[in-house]
Amino acid sequence: MYDLASLIYNAGLYQTLEKNIRQEMLEAIEDAVIYNARGCEHFGARGLSFCYAAVLSPEELDIYRKNCPSPNYLALIDALTPWTAPDWVYQYAERLPEITDLDAYRIDIERMVCEDGTPGVNLAEGVRNASLILYRWYKKDDETGEAVDLGIDLAYEGKTEDGRFLYRALEPWKWPSVEGTPCNFNLVSFYPGGTSLCEVPIRIDTDIWKLRIGLSTQGEYEVYGVWDGSEYAGERFARNVKTLAQVAGQSYQLLYPVTDAGETYFKAGQPQTMYRSLEIGKTELPAGTYYIEYIIVDMFQRWIPMDRIELNWDGTKLTMAEGTEWDGTVRLEWNGKTQ
Repeated sequence: MYDLASLIYNAGLYQTLEKNIRQEMLEAIEDAVIYNARGCEHFGARGLSFCYAAVLSPEELDIYRKNCPSPNYLALIDALTPWTAPDWVYQYAERLPEITDLDAYRIDIERMVCEDGTPGVNLAEGVRNASLILYRWYKKDDETGEAVDLGIDLAYEGKTEDGRFLYRALEPWKWPSVEGTPCNFNLVSFYPGGTSLCEVPIRIDTDIWKLRIGLSTQGEYEVYGVWDGSEYAGERFARNVKTLAQVAGQSYQLLYPVTDAGETYFKAGQPQTMYRSLEIGKTELPAGTYYIEYIIVDMFQRWIPMDRIELNWDGTKLTMAEGTEWDGTVRLEWNGKTQ
């Protein structure tokens, strides 16, 4: 579910919508909402939310269509995703052009080697069809050869000398750590100029929890507590939330996802003792082999991963593995999978 007003100020839409159009949309929402109550953490909410079905998988959309009252919205989702709407939708709604037929929604990415020898990506000037560019960071396990997932962070935005947008990982060898141990740190919600929401998976006894963490624009971390994610039977958000004080003194392990043959499982770190407050900050990673995977978030908030690149970190300098090719322009398409 998305707050409709917050979507108007999404990082991607904000740069493509004209100011008068945003104002008209906000006024329409205010006219539609009779009463709105919100807490201090959601001061921008306007009281009208909707299911942003463009990010759902085709299997999820088959379920969603049974509950959606709008054939026009289902026709739009049909045009934006690999999912196909049932025939009855077009008895009431107009069939829209497929998104692949519209140049404005395609993403062409230029792969570029930055001045320091690390990989970056370029966006052409003009219509920017990507709302965010992230990167996923991996550490190669020297014993098993597995790529251990260290999490997701925001790519740094700059410009090339000829005015194109350049995105790159900024000092990824300095990675968030819990009590000095590098963790699987994931940016969940990015708020420019405000506090972003992040998560770190952990295990307490046999249960998997997530540390919920706020990250300020000054780079300061605050742990809100632990949350166990969702109720898997119905995929509803769970209300099982605890403060650190409630789990203080218990043993926990940091968890690291590993994907093998399409299946994801967790590797667990060494047992640690939970405190009433946890120290979280960036520490320098050990020398070794790492991988980077840029993720382009399109204007519909769909994640499109690029090819994974092998990098070597010797404790002083980060370089691409010998023989790595990272140049040329590629056209990206969403594969219909959710993150």
